[in-house]
Amino acid sequence: MRNRYTSATQSEMPPQKCILIVSAILDAWGGSEELWSACVPILQKHDFRVVVAKSVVHSEHPKIVFHQENGVRFLETDPKRTVVSRIWGRLQKEWKRKRGVDKNLPGFVQTNLVRNFKVHLASQQPSLVILSQGINFDGVGYAYACMEMGFPYVIISHKAAESFWPWPTDRTCMREIFLNARACFFVSQHNKRLTQEQFGLSLPHSKVIFNPVRETPIVPFPSDTSTFRICCIGRLVIVDKGQDILLRILSKPIWRARNIHLTIFGSGPDETGLKSLASYLRVDNVTFAGFADDLETLWKDQHALVVPSRCEGLPLTIVEAMKIGRPVITTNAGGSAEFIEDNTTGFVSHCSPESFEEAMERAWARRYEWKEIGAEAQKAIDHVLPAHPEQDFIDMLTEFL
Repeated sequence: MRNRYTSATQSEMPPQKCILIVSAILDAWGGSEELWSACVPILQKHDFRVVVAKSVVHSEHPKIVFHQENGVRFLETDPKRTVVSRIWGRLQKEWKRKRGVDKNLPGFVQTNLVRNFKVHLASQQPSLVILSQGINFDGVGYAYACMEMGFPYVIISHKAAESFWPWPTDRTCMREIFLNARACFFVSQHNKRLTQEQFGLSLPHSKVIFNPVRETPIVPFPSDTSTFRICCIGRLVIVDKGQDILLRILSKPIWRARNIHLTIFGSGPDETGLKSLASYLRVDNVTFAGFADDLETLWKDQHALVVPSRCEGLPLTIVEAMKIGRPVITTNAGGSAEFIEDNTTGFVSHCSPESFEEAMERAWARRYEWKEIGAEAQKAIDHVLPAHPEQDFIDMLTEFL
C-alpha cells in the first residue's frame, strides 16, 4: 500500500502483510474481544502478521498472555503508558505547517490516543485495520485516523443504545467514517438498524455477524424445585445491564412470598452500589457470586436466566443459556430477543421495569414448565447458530485482504 505516510524504506518492512486489530474497550478484557481473539489463529495460519492495539494492555490477562506467546504483538495507545505521543507531537507540527489545520474537526479525532495510534499506523503499515468497538461510537477516532491516512478499515459494533446518539458536532464526521469503511459489522439486526437511524443513512456494506460461543457442556435441568433459582450474568454496570430492576421487583411483597432465589454473577464498578441497594430494599433472597467462568458449575443449580438490560448487542449469556437448555426472561434491548419466541422458548419484555416485571410474572406462572421451555430454546438456538462464526467473519474479509 502506498500513501503519503508510507516509509521511504519500504523494502525494510517485514514481508508478511499486517492485520492491525484495534480493541476500543478500556477493560482488561471483554465479550466484544472474543471474535477478534478467535480470528487471530486463522489469520496467522494464512501467514498474516497480527498486531493488536488497546489503550492499555493488561499483559497478565490469560487471553493476552496466550496471544503474546503465539507471536501477536500488542501496542498501547494510552499516552500515560507510551512515549509515542511525544514523537507524534513533533511530526504533527511539521504536517500541520505543510497541510494547515482543520479547526472544524470534532474533539474525538484529536485525542492523544488517536494521535498515538497514527504513529502505530505509520510504523506497522497494515493491509487492513479491524476496529472492534464495545458500542458503536467508542472507537471511531481510530477509524478516522485510518481514513485520513489511507489505510483500509472495517468496523465491528458490539452494541448500540437507544439513549446514546452521536453528539451533534460529531455526527457529520462519524457519518463519513462509517461510509468510508470497507464494511460495517453488527452483532444484531437491532444494532444495525439503530445505527443507520442515528445517522439517517443506509449502510449498504453492512452485515450482521455472530460472536463465537464457548463450547457448552450438558447440564441437566435441576430436579429440585423447592426453590426456583434464577441467575443474572454479566458486568455489574447498572446503566447497561439493569440489575437494579431485578432487586426492586424482588423487594415487592408478592415476590418476597415466593420460593425464588436470585444469583448475580459478575463483577464491575456498580457492585458496591447493587449490594447497598439490596440491603436497603431488604432483598434477602439474592446472592452476589462474583465472576464465574465454569458453565457447568454455574448452571448446575440454576433454572432460568434473567436479563433486565437497558441496552445490549447480543448477549452471549443468552445464547449459552439457551444452548444449555434454560429459559430466558429478557428485555428486547439490542438483539437480546432476536432468537427467542415469546412464551414459547422464553419470555420477552420491553425495556421498562413495568414490562420486565410483567414478563417475570408470565414466566413465574409457568415455572413448572421451565424444563420443557428450556428444551425448546435449545432446539431453536442450535438451529440458527453457525458452527464457526470466526471463520465466517474471516471469509467476509477475504475481498479486503
